[in-house]
Amino acid sequence: MKEKGLYVYGFVGERIDAGGCTGIDRANSVGLLRCGEVYAVVSEVDLNEFGHPYIDENLENIGWLKDKAELHMEVLNEALKYTQVIPLKFCTIFYNEDKVNEFAQEHKDYLTENLSYLRNKEEWSCKVYWDKKSYIKNLVEKDSLEAEEKCEKLSKGTAYFMRRKLEKEYNERAIDKANIITEKVLETLKRIVLEVKTSKILAKEITGRMEDMLLNCALLIDTNNKEGFLQEIDKLGSKVESKGLIFEVNGPWPPYNFIKNLE
Repeated sequence: MKEKGLYVYGFVGERIDAGGCTGIDRANSVGLLRCGEVYAVVSEVDLNEFGHPYIDENLENIGWLKDKAELHMEVLNEALKYTQVIPLKFCTIFYNEDKVNEFAQEHKDYLTENLSYLRNKEEWSCKVYWDKKSYIKNLVEKDSLEAEEKCEKLSKGTAYFMRRKLEKEYNERAIDKANIITEKVLETLKRIVLEVKTSKILAKEITGRMEDMLLNCALLIDTNNKEGFLQEIDKLGSKVESKGLIFEVNGPWPPYNFIKNLE
């Protein structure tokens, strides 16, 4: 006999239509559980897959982890279409409805304060990438042609060391210039949004892109000025891309970066 538990994706402050969304197990539907003044976004799961000790082994399975993380985000993003959501950590599971209610009651202030703070706000992401090799080539194209002409007149040994020196110089120049651009991007973002939080730079293996990441940040925007925000982002993106970098802004996302820590 299967032992059931409740997977909790997060909490919302009002009743929403969550019935059309499939849960993290791809079998049970997502629903709402009223917990006093808030509602938990939940779906049933099999504890033989999501309970201990089974979950520990599954979390080591990259394929399982990727699939479930995507489903977790899909449910949160669906809830965001209707209202603000306070997301919980991936794989937050309770044994029954009473345990969910106990959690909501214990953290009542946390949930209501965050929902109040995030009213009429959304989290967006901003990332800047670059193809370093192409960027350097375009940046120093004229200089490199002149330098190569000089190197051709030198002995092989001297020309080798000269090229190595120039390669290092071009690399440093490109990094400095790219850093200046990303600093200006941050300055502009801080002017047009409510909050900006920088995050760690992600490796290509995580982003799935060929280009290296230069900037990774979360933005908290005022939805009452969303149109103005998008217009400013379009202008900023055009400026950044005219400098040879790649500018990417997406949203809204569950506000993981702007909720207060759960103590």
